[in-house]
Amino acid sequence: MPLHADGTSGTADFAPQSGELALLRHARNPKDAKPPPKTKLADAKTTKGAASDYRSRVKNVKLRLGAAPKVSLSHDEKLIRLTLDDYLVGAGEADVEGKDDCDKFQFGFIQLCRPFEMERIVYGLRDMPNAFIASDSSTQIRAGEPALDVFNVGDVFSYQATPACKGGGKTFHVKVDYSDKPGTGMVMATPKTYTQGIAWQDFFFTTFSVIYPDGTVEHLKSFYWEIKFCLQIDPPTASDPDGKVKSRTSGVKVGNPIDGVPAEPGLALMGKPAAKTCNALVKGVTPKVDVTKAPISCQGQP
Repeated sequence: MPLHADGTSGTADFAPQSGELALLRHARNPKDAKPPPKTKLADAKTTKGAASDYRSRVKNVKLRLGAAPKVSLSHDEKLIRLTLDDYLVGAGEADVEGKDDCDKFQFGFIQLCRPFEMERIVYGLRDMPNAFIASDSSTQIRAGEPALDVFNVGDVFSYQATPACKGGGKTFHVKVDYSDKPGTGMVMATPKTYTQGIAWQDFFFTTFSVIYPDGTVEHLKSFYWEIKFCLQIDPPTASDPDGKVKSRTSGVKVGNPIDGVPAEPGLALMGKPAAKTCNALVKGVTPKVDVTKAPISCQGQP
């Protein structure tokens, strides 16, 4: 079905730039310049202690989270960029009692991309009112989720550390810092189109966990967090050639820390080496571009 007055469909307008989106999409964007080394799982065979003994030695577990950042939108002549204006940061802390196998306790953050992601942009045609083209990655991304949000295939933690076991004393402290700043990119409207609407949502489940010296995993604390952004634009007019913003909602919601973990799809992946990563999954998607009769509406969005 042709959408332009010249008989062309219009969908090809967005294909040449779609490959550039992979450079912008980040399911994980580390605050540190260098990601941590790959986690090495402890040997499941140990001669000291039992799982119950290891568990009883972990004390004073704390999880602190910083203030929620805000969603930031920018663009140039080719691409629209959505990210956060700052990093979501946090820290997990714990004490290990006793020096036996102390350096074999591994603490860290494990993050899961939940399968509810939304990445959709809708373009209106300037020469045909009520005609729209949608570019949508949501279904393809969700099909690969839940997935582990780590740096490399084979990683268990995104950030990890072992207790400071040297020196005297009976109690040894560990602290692990956490940070993340997700983002995505979408193709800018062409001269024949205008951006009618953008919808971006990301959902994460994150744990502060320990791998005991015998290789067993316990999730000590956890939290949910999510990013929601919706932008709706009216058709262009002589006074507003790009269209006037009709509604815009955005926010980052960070849940309070939870003791242990609730039942969460994908929980079985957490504590095991990643077979795939959220970053590779999202970057590998080619948006589906198609004609639509469903423009984006932000009404009812939080």
